[in-house]
Amino acid sequence: MAARGTNAGAVIQALGGELERRHGISRIYGQATPFLGVLSVAAGLTVRTDGASLRWREGGTTVRWPAADIPGAAVRLAGLAAGPAPGQ
Repeated sequence: MAARGTNAGAVIQALGGELERRHGISRIYGQATPFLGVLSVAAGLTVRTDGASLRWREGGTTVRWPAADIPGAAVRLAGLAAGPAPGQ
């Protein structure tokens, strides 16, 4: 359940903007209502939000990130979208 006063649509919009402006990820697709949002960042990398937290799968584990930390989430997601470093 989302915390009172949060808006999933605003979270998705902010995260998409941060990924595009600061990390150059421009092929982002999202959809949201005030209560639930989904953002496709890269092949196999989808973020969901209820407005209070962000969730995505990373290495077979669900990561939960506070929606209040959009810049931090964008850094983590941009790294995942870039894929592994060469030779790894």
